[in-house]
Amino acid sequence: MIADGPLRAMFELRHDAWSAAGRQVAETKRISIDAGSNFSRVERRYTSDQAGVLPVAVGIAQRKGDGRLVRDTNASWMSYWEPESAPNGHTACAVIVPGQATRAAAVGADALLVGTAQPGQPFVYWLGAGWSKSGDFPDPQAWEAHVRNVAQRLAVPLRVTGAE
Repeated sequence: MIADGPLRAMFELRHDAWSAAGRQVAETKRISIDAGSNFSRVERRYTSDQAGVLPVAVGIAQRKGDGRLVRDTNASWMSYWEPESAPNGHTACAVIVPGQATRAAAVGADALLVGTAQPGQPFVYWLGAGWSKSGDFPDPQAWEAHVRNVAQRLAVPLRVTGAE
C-alpha cells in the first residue's frame, strides 16, 4: 500500500519472473485511483533477462449474451457494455492505452489492445468501470461518450508551467 488517503488510493504488486516464450520476465505493477473517478491508472514496469521490447496486451473478457464491444484503435481505447444481469442492470468496462497500443486483437472471447513495453520503462494504461443503475451511465452510448472524453483528455494532458 502506497497511499490510502481520501483523494487517492495506490498500491503496488510485484510478480516474480516467469517464462514468456523462453524469456524470463518479472513485473512491478502500480495501480492508483482518484476519488470520484471511474478509471484506475495502471503503470507496469518489466525486467527481463534479454534486451528488446516485450509485447503487452490489455484486454476485456466478453460475457455470453448480448454485449456491446466498441474499439477505437486510433485513440487506443475500447469499451464493453456487458449483457444485462437482471434485475441488477448492466456493467460497463473500458481500457484506454494512450499512445502505446499498436493494434487490436482477439483471443477467444477476450478483446485486446496490443502494444510493446521496453524493460525498465513504464507501460501506462487506464481501466474503467461503470454501472447502468448508478444514474451516470443509463445506456451504452452514455458510457462510450464518457470513455471517449477520458481518452481525449489523456491524449492531451494538462501541463502547468511557471508564471512569467
